[in-house]
Amino acid sequence: MSILENNRIKKIVQYKGIVFLVVLEGLLILLVILGMQKKQEAISVPLNSLVVTSGSYQEEKAGYYIDKTSAYTGVFLETQGIALSKGVYEIHVTYQSDVAGGMAIADTGIAYNSLLGNTVNLFSGLTETDANIWLLSSTDTFKLQFTYSGEGYLLIQDIQIIKTNAGSRILLFLIICLSLFVNLIYILIKRAKQKPIPKEKMLIVSLLTGLIFVTCIPIMTNYMLNAHDLIFHLSRIEGLKEGFLSGDFPVRIQPYWLNGNGYASSIFYGDLFLYIPVLLRIIGFPVQAAYKIYVVLR
Repeated sequence: MSILENNRIKKIVQYKGIVFLVVLEGLLILLVILGMQKKQEAISVPLNSLVVTSGSYQEEKAGYYIDKTSAYTGVFLETQGIALSKGVYEIHVTYQSDVAGGMAIADTGIAYNSLLGNTVNLFSGLTETDANIWLLSSTDTFKLQFTYSGEGYLLIQDIQIIKTNAGSRILLFLIICLSLFVNLIYILIKRAKQKPIPKEKMLIVSLLTGLIFVTCIPIMTNYMLNAHDLIFHLSRIEGLKEGFLSGDFPVRIQPYWLNGNGYASSIFYGDLFLYIPVLLRIIGFPVQAAYKIYVVLR
């Protein structure tokens, strides 16, 4: 066997570890992508199954209607318990209103922090709205509740619950990030064996890593500490995401602000770095998680 062939064999042996890692990571990524091809499940909530506290179903309006003649405020309409498997869902509601109403999620039979989502405004400037929920465990007691402010009117016409592949997209993103990190560590270890890293540099890297970890402890929670203009900046992220998904780039008007009429927030504030959490939101992360990752990366 020639010297050239020996060198080739040595190189193959030397890099077999990284080749094995890349192949394994590729297979994992492929499995997740194949899982994403499943058809999204849609649940249409029958209007005749809703629990009515006030107001009534009107045939000519094709929905549940309430106005100020009812002299009622609060939850006037809710679904019965709905069975859902764990995953990420999109709730689509078709409605009409001349004053903003609200939609809330509720589940009294699920473990604490197993259901993530927000109250959603039913703005008078729109006729439909979408909201996402992250369900971390299966349930059969999930409910949607619709609130009336006591002014104007509110008409609920259609409710759709769609299971999305956002959970698979998040998993795919995490696998890719973890793969890159593992590959980097593997390469650094191999290089360190060939050319040892000075102890001083190792100490500096260790201290910086520890410092970053300690400073990130306040955001390693399932909630967010309120801060100056926090809601405003979270709304900017959501507005940029909605604008981007509507086909605008760069986004200059946040489409769902001011009761669905839009607001030109991006004219006054630079948004370049906010596209990092916007990308995470599009992948499927909750806005809180997207913002926390953005804070860490900053």
